[in-house]
Amino acid sequence: MTMSNIEDNSAPITLNTGQRLALNLDSHTVIDAGAGTGKTMTIVERVVQHYLEEDQRATRLLPRPERPRQLDGGTLISPSSQRMNLQEWGGLLPSEVVLLTFTVAAADQMRDKLRQKIARLRPGSFTTSSEYDADPRITNDGFPEQLLMLLEDAPIGTIDSFFNQLVSPYRSYLGDEFGDDVVTESEILRIIEQSINTLWRLPNSENLYGDAVDAGIPSNDVEAVLSARDRITQHYSGRTRATNILNPIISKSIFISEGERGLLGQDGRIDSELLQQRLMSSIRAEDIEEVTISIHSIIEDFVDCVRSYPGLSPNGWDVGTRIHALSLLSDDGPPADDWERLIWLSRVFMCIVGGSLLEVDKWKPFPSGKLPDHHTYPWRPGIESFSKLDDPDKSNVRDIWKNCESRASNTLGSEVGQRVKHHSLLALILDSREDTIIPTNARFNLTHLPPELPERLPFGISPESYSFNIESEARNLDDIRIILRGLAGIVNALKEREEVHEHRDIALLAGDLLLDSCPRVCRTFYPEPLISTLDSIGDNTWRDDHIHSAFVVLDEMETNPELAGSAASNLAEIRRDLDHRYQILRQIRRRYRAFIIDEAQDNSPLQWRILSRLWGPREFGESDDLNEPDTDWQPTICYVGDMKQSIYAFRQAEVAAFRQFAHRLRSINRHEYENISELTREPVLRSDVASRDPRFSHDRQIVRASELLQENARNLTEWVNFETTEGIASLSPEEVTARSEGEISLTTNYRTDGELLQVMNEWWEDLFSDRHRFFPDADYYASAQRLLPSPTKENNRGTLEWICPVMNDGDENPPTELTTYIDPFESGKSDSNERQAMMIAKRIQAMTQCRETRVMQPDGDWVTIPAPEEPMRYSDIMVLMATRSKIRDALIRHLRDHNIPVQADREGSLIQRPVISDLDGLIQFIARPNSRFAAAWVARSTLIGMSDAELQSFLATRQDENLLYRLIEHSPTPGQRALVQRWIDLSSSGRIIDLLIETVNQSDLLTAYCDEGSLQDVERFIDEIRLISESTGHDPIVIADRLRDLREQKGRALEAKNIPERDAVQLMTIHNSKGLESKVVFVTDLFGKGIITLTNESQSRLIVSPEFFAGHPAPWPGSEYPISAMWEHAKKIAQKRKNAEARRLLYVAATRAEEHLVIVGSPDNTEWQEDSGLRLPWRYSDTQTTLGQMWAESLRQASHRRGENSEYSPWLSSEDDNRPHPLNSERGLDRILNPASLRIDGWLRAEQEGHSKMGINVYHHPECLISENTDENILHSPLVRQTMLHEAAIEDRVVEREIISRLETGARIRLAPHRLSKIDSCPRRNWFETRGGLKPDPISSSNQLLDEDNDSRSPRQMDEPDVEYEDRNLPSPTELGLIVHRMFEIGIGNPGPVGDQPSIPLPTTWTTPVDSRLLDNELMDEVFSELLPMGVDIEKTTQIVALILQRIEAGHIGRLSNAEIIEGERVEGLRTEYPFTISNAITFEPISRTRWAPDNQQNLARIENAFIDMDGSIDLVLCSTHEDGTSSIRPIDLKTEQAETVLSGSGKLVDAHGNTSTSPANDAEMDMLEHHRLQLALYHRALEKMESGRPEGQRRRVERPGILVGVSGRLVIYPEDMFAAAQSDLDEVLSTAARMELATELPLADFQRRPASEDYICGICPFSRGDLPICGPLPDLGVKAQS
Repeated sequence: MTMSNIEDNSAPITLNTGQRLALNLDSHTVIDAGAGTGKTMTIVERVVQHYLEEDQRATRLLPRPERPRQLDGGTLISPSSQRMNLQEWGGLLPSEVVLLTFTVAAADQMRDKLRQKIARLRPGSFTTSSEYDADPRITNDGFPEQLLMLLEDAPIGTIDSFFNQLVSPYRSYLGDEFGDDVVTESEILRIIEQSINTLWRLPNSENLYGDAVDAGIPSNDVEAVLSARDRITQHYSGRTRATNILNPIISKSIFISEGERGLLGQDGRIDSELLQQRLMSSIRAEDIEEVTISIHSIIEDFVDCVRSYPGLSPNGWDVGTRIHALSLLSDDGPPADDWERLIWLSRVFMCIVGGSLLEVDKWKPFPSGKLPDHHTYPWRPGIESFSKLDDPDKSNVRDIWKNCESRASNTLGSEVGQRVKHHSLLALILDSREDTIIPTNARFNLTHLPPELPERLPFGISPESYSFNIESEARNLDDIRIILRGLAGIVNALKEREEVHEHRDIALLAGDLLLDSCPRVCRTFYPEPLISTLDSIGDNTWRDDHIHSAFVVLDEMETNPELAGSAASNLAEIRRDLDHRYQILRQIRRRYRAFIIDEAQDNSPLQWRILSRLWGPREFGESDDLNEPDTDWQPTICYVGDMKQSIYAFRQAEVAAFRQFAHRLRSINRHEYENISELTREPVLRSDVASRDPRFSHDRQIVRASELLQENARNLTEWVNFETTEGIASLSPEEVTARSEGEISLTTNYRTDGELLQVMNEWWEDLFSDRHRFFPDADYYASAQRLLPSPTKENNRGTLEWICPVMNDGDENPPTELTTYIDPFESGKSDSNERQAMMIAKRIQAMTQCRETRVMQPDGDWVTIPAPEEPMRYSDIMVLMATRSKIRDALIRHLRDHNIPVQADREGSLIQRPVISDLDGLIQFIARPNSRFAAAWVARSTLIGMSDAELQSFLATRQDENLLYRLIEHSPTPGQRALVQRWIDLSSSGRIIDLLIETVNQSDLLTAYCDEGSLQDVERFIDEIRLISESTGHDPIVIADRLRDLREQKGRALEAKNIPERDAVQLMTIHNSKGLESKVVFVTDLFGKGIITLTNESQSRLIVSPEFFAGHPAPWPGSEYPISAMWEHAKKIAQKRKNAEARRLLYVAATRAEEHLVIVGSPDNTEWQEDSGLRLPWRYSDTQTTLGQMWAESLRQASHRRGENSEYSPWLSSEDDNRPHPLNSERGLDRILNPASLRIDGWLRAEQEGHSKMGINVYHHPECLISENTDENILHSPLVRQTMLHEAAIEDRVVEREIISRLETGARIRLAPHRLSKIDSCPRRNWFETRGGLKPDPISSSNQLLDEDNDSRSPRQMDEPDVEYEDRNLPSPTELGLIVHRMFEIGIGNPGPVGDQPSIPLPTTWTTPVDSRLLDNELMDEVFSELLPMGVDIEKTTQIVALILQRIEAGHIGRLSNAEIIEGERVEGLRTEYPFTISNAITFEPISRTRWAPDNQQNLARIENAFIDMDGSIDLVLCSTHEDGTSSIRPIDLKTEQAETVLSGSGKLVDAHGNTSTSPANDAEMDMLEHHRLQLALYHRALEKMESGRPEGQRRRVERPGILVGVSGRLVIYPEDMFAAAQSDLDEVLSTAARMELATELPLADFQRRPASEDYICGICPFSRGDLPICGPLPDLGVKAQS
């Protein structure tokens, strides 16, 4: 099994026509890439062409973004003379091309392929070889190397990672209070559960609304949310049912948001008229008219007939009867309005239809050729039956009525009729019954419920006789929408409190940044009219009309401030804010000139909307010399995908958007071609007949003669005609037009063998036929695409098989002996999962052992199928499941019974796995040692293994005894007793993770569960417990409760995720196989119904799709409910969407196969009939079509399409002969298959000259796969296998191996530089944070805005708490420090060398002269826009930053950077934010690595040296020459402590301002040097290591480091003695860090508390502050003595 990377071996010059068309850089492009068509290679080639082509749409129409001046020469091999000036390069740089795909793995693969492609590029005539690709557009040898370097930071990744990259610099500006950590799967489940509980607890009382606001509900929504909650509680008869609808609502929020679009009225609520329009949007007016005319004609004939024969109503018909109502409907005729016509039809159907009107599939118009008449129906026909008449009247009436029945059945049974029936049902439910002629006692004459529902119904009245009117339906939907808003607020509040986020949170932040609506941070101070206007973005989401309208609203408010309400006084600030946000949006858009979006069919509506916001108008400057182009999409857009492979609706992917955006893309391309002259001026970029190939259309085009071979000549043309084909039949005019408008199809399949692919093409014709489109205008239906085999695979035959197990019951009852293996074919009732699993295992066994198989003839004889020439590897076999229901366990069990290694990628609920159940029980027992249930759980598990008698003795004690202690004396073995004692010791100190690890290592757990998957399950479980433990403070009870919650959340619990074995059969869902391929593919359980049901939706009573959502109210207890039109419509949409996705699922599954496809499954009641063959029931169902029925029906339709008949084709019945094509899909006669003849000719495709017929091997019983070696077919029961395993485990030859302690060298640990001072000042703190696993946040209640551990350049270097300044309007010290550092980084000047070259070589970027911009106001504005938080005093912040920078500029560093010579030193180069990596080799007293064992501690290793890897960045590195001719390099660190004192001019550090020496001027500076000495010593050591690696004679002297004090502008250099001591101290601290990291046992007691004289250290330590201090200084003994 491999990722789909066949294109690796394809040279760019051999791209097929579709791939060449996809390289069109001069128009927007949508690439419809069928399965296996080499889209990855096409995308990579397109990206590279964007980089290399200087004349393309993006370069002609769009300005260049800001570009790097030079790349770091120290990391490039090529000399500067061979590099390209990036400022002048005409093509796009990697930072300007956004490449997005669906998964991280796919993104990594794409980036890696780009690296490989770029690394092959060389200057020269166009050619390709096994070693390199030459391209004449590359004129500098070093340019590919520059591209490779830029590629590392290019926007290539998933959409989520791209959004994160977008918002990261602006998170504080966007008011983001989420943490950096992505919430875990288990935590989000807990947070949602907690949020729902919080929502229920909130009181609906106006004076207590503050509780709701505190919980997270927006203040403006509190009343609406709580009222909606109370109504939902009533509508779902209590909290239990209501919770069912709330549980999935968050995960479906994107679709709900999409579904509400276009439904909201002026008041912001769902409008009933708009809701009715939404219902009508799914039915065509011409469909209603067609059915209405037909039905009117039918009932006219019926009524006229009744009137013509008085004997049918001798006394006339009574008012209120069916015939009376029908005659009035016939005489009045249908109304003109479509909705009224549906109501008219519904009333007609009430008159003529028998059976349940609510089950449209069972409608019977004119049952038995007359009006419905049944004793249970209270509504009588009003006429006699035709049987009461005498002939010939009787015959005449019967014929007329039967004709009416037949015509009505045909009309309503047609595709159009089915749609109209459904919508007439909706009209029936919503009909207000005004002026109705239908009597009140008529069946299904529903009564509308009042707005306030009664507590109970009258006795004997069914809830199903009631329905909701359109107004109530609108309110019900609005309640769901409102409750989602409130619940989302609570969830967000909890995530903010726990400092975590989901990917969706980042997407919403990106939406705020790109102004897709009013930013959430602005909703607190923008006036309501402005918020509403910003929220009114239209369907063309890339446009800024709503923003322009917002400025118009602002203009009106400034003219009339009363319109702004309480915000009137802030309008000027609001305008500045909105102006600034819009400017940022346009600046961000300017960065990107091309987008390529892979797997676009799997994007959610939210992702589409936010991405498209980047395609709108960008910033154009006066110097750009370009006019803004007349187009909706400014960057060049390309998106790639395949609607047939969209199978992720459960992740809120919306396949319809792929087609909708394609329509818009083609429209924009037409507009650009007609209106943008830049595209058609010479040299022409766009043509209406051909597409430009950028590889061959430039001035420097040179092609080597060796490339001008016949097979390549057609691929070397400058233009590719849109009518060009791959040598097949010509394209249709529609296909040519689509190409010319940017819609390109890739149809050459490089994956599947040719003949097998041709067979599949036959299936897709029907699978994606238009006749399956219930809603014909819906965009979520895929279309068929005929794939062409690649030339290398065209003549390969491939293999198709069908494992179709018989489903008749076994001949005898299952054996009762536990030692006897139960054969699912021999005994008991038939079980489809078990039978499929057994036959799959046997078929795989035959493949891997090169064994023959056989099929049966109708007479019972066998026909042998030869064995393959080569055995198949296990890893070349993939077994796919539509769902992971019951068949997964059966498959794993049978494969392992047959000794076949298997690996399931995701094995259902992790907590339900057997190996995890034992550990779950252990945690429950540790948490509650008095629990008899938990004690029994552990005692019977594999950890202890008590018998029934032992368990009874163990539990025979008083109720309140601690059973954990009691377990010691009752454990069967000494080792288990020692293990239980270890549980007690570790649990008492909160070491739950160590407890689990040692249990796994020292128990029989992995002996009992010895498969590789169980080990991976255990590792995943321990990782999850570690996350839960860290978030809950290591409390065993809390951990145990979280596990219980996860265990009880069926369908939403944690899933097991396993890493595949090297050589094992891969078992996975079809969803997880996307993007993979395998030589052999089994597609299992095709006739199972799990994939097509709405079970989950019915249980939750909530259905959500992108165009519609609905709940199913159940106001009263019981199993009957009021009828809801919205629910019926939502259910119909969901059914049809599931059906459409199921078809796509089958396509994905089948197209994974390279050589061999095995279809698995059989219809119910499949059986072998002697002398006939295999009998298949043909039970096609429109409402619940299984994958197997879809596949079998495609065989039937394909056979009929080819003109075959039932005499020969086994897929057709005699009923199908002579019928028009396509056939109706319906239940039909059983099919009889002859496997012996099918293996020769499977009637799978038309005959082709030169090709033999394609057969299909049909296996119906394990005997088809049986081995001649009977020993291989002996299968053992689970008990026998367990007994065999036990005997093997206790065999005498298994001896205990002595563990010898080894000397371990080369141990490596990582350490952040800023942690050095923490370890030095107090090792206990480092112990708490490393070995203790504690974070400051859960213990300390202080406000820590920035986690020091995550920022190696944190200005909080003194470990001071990041508290606010006295002036609360200033940024925090952290934020202010970041601003100054950023200004310093990009603003400091560089004098460059005196001559052309520095005294000792330096990278070009170090020596390029640059004027100082430290005092540049524009630079400050730019940095402020990037880093300045909202709501601060900008004027005062500006003063502080400006003063600091002025002092730096005037000080020692500023003078040196401006070319001044100070004491003989002249700077000739410098680098800010210099990154370094250093590995420190250290030695220390030997420490032992041990492992606990039941008998004693086992010494595993001794460690006496290690390497500590550290990396970071140095604020400034100065390279200087001196008057004595030497050269030096010095590290300098910028510190911004006490920044606010620059305003007052009074402070310990600021007092030294004006002192020009570089020695410490006061105690404050000495303290600063002392505190940061270790970090600066490390910087010095890193530079020494760098210089030592240079050749002799090219090394600079490394000078002692210095600190640049921001508030004074002084450079303070370390005194020699202090620095020498610092270097020695550094080694000691590193030694302490290594010991703390590597020692197995290192108690906290080894590190003493700080003495009372150093209590200032404890004062800034989070573990001695806050609400629950756990540490602190030693007591002052002197004070005690005095007291």
